[in-house]
Amino acid sequence: AMANIRANDELAAIQDKWRTGLEAYLKDFAKSADAPEAAWRLAMAWELSGQKDGEAKARPWYEAIIRDYGTHSHAAKAKGALKRLDSEGKPLELSGPALANGQPVNV
Repeated sequence: AMANIRANDELAAIQDKWRTGLEAYLKDFAKSADAPEAAWRLAMAWELSGQKDGEAKARPWYEAIIRDYGTHSHAAKAKGALKRLDSEGKPLELSGPALANGQPVNV
């Protein structure tokens, strides 16, 4: 569908169809090996959609990844995504080795 776009306004409909398809896949195949990847892609698609409620729609999918696929590598990324979504207005926390001497730095 993406290869045949004739106008920019068709993109939103294609993305809606793709998200709907991912949701249907997750409903039907929640225990499949590909389900964590599908949930991750769906969460990211909502978060980056640019829609007013995109982040709110992404949140339950990130939470589902953590809850349902906690041992998958996407669970750690989902935790980070939730932390990112919750970070607005909070001080930035950084830690790591200092470049000058390699000593630990926490800011």
